[in-house]
Amino acid sequence: MIDFQEKRRILISAPRYIAPITVEETEKLGYEVRVEKDNALSIRGNLADAMKLNLWLRTAHKVQFHLFEGRAKNIDEFYTVINEFAWEDLIPEVEDAYVSIQSATHNDTIRDTRLPNLKAKDAIVDRLTEKYGFRPDSGSETDKTVLFIYWNRDRVSVFLDTSGTPLNRRGYRHQPHKAPLQESLAAALILKSGWDPNSHFVNPMCGSGTLAIEAFLIATRTAPGLLRENYGFMHIKGYDSTIWENLTEEAKQQQLPISEGMIVATDRDPEAIEAAKGNAERANASAHILFRISDFRETFIPVGKGTIIMNPEYGERLGS
Repeated sequence: MIDFQEKRRILISAPRYIAPITVEETEKLGYEVRVEKDNALSIRGNLADAMKLNLWLRTAHKVQFHLFEGRAKNIDEFYTVINEFAWEDLIPEVEDAYVSIQSATHNDTIRDTRLPNLKAKDAIVDRLTEKYGFRPDSGSETDKTVLFIYWNRDRVSVFLDTSGTPLNRRGYRHQPHKAPLQESLAAALILKSGWDPNSHFVNPMCGSGTLAIEAFLIATRTAPGLLRENYGFMHIKGYDSTIWENLTEEAKQQQLPISEGMIVATDRDPEAIEAAKGNAERANASAHILFRISDFRETFIPVGKGTIIMNPEYGERLGS
């Protein structure tokens, strides 16, 4: 069996150039960052640490837990490396077992980068068919067991994607409206702005309300992972639900009441305001954000200190 108490490499991905902010977030959670790139960093930790990162990181996209390394010069060796791992110790023996495989490949023998995905899928389900007596489903859905494979020259690194669906998809934005801003990028903009949550936050051209909602989550110290009910780590053998329950309960205890600073979100499009209100309600933020239909030049500005952030419509985002 895989020892999930063992500290392993945890790879955290973030939007390009946002990683320095993700580093700050990770260090504030008490972790030492080992590697930093344009869009990734890594730490050492166990599965419980991976759960905590999924719960708290605002600017990250993925938290990947290292499973094993192998060597493969070509696609046949690659199949063997993947097939020899004890997948029956990771993927549950259930009729609705499902695995999604994603990969990044830099190997001179591979012309079609889709091939490693297909071979890895075959290697895993072939082994599980032999062990379980039935063939698990596989595909692109990320709501069950998700794996990520890095194949660089002859080195194969296999990770459990503990996030599953990317972390920027908090779960509150059912109505994206036009050209929505990613939740992770919105959080990064707010964190980098130096906004004091005790002061006002004003968001003209609010669109679907992402900036205002993320400001509310930051101001109330709400862990963004509390808004989601499903993660990749929940679909593996060895998942201990009590660890997650304890982490989420601790996070709830750390939440703060909304400060005296106002959060204001305006847009001249009534449909945008309607979408933003619906999204805010799902994030439990609707009672604390003042939504108004108005041109940005007529946006209500509260008296006192504060920060204004807006994301105007422009260019390719709207197809113009």
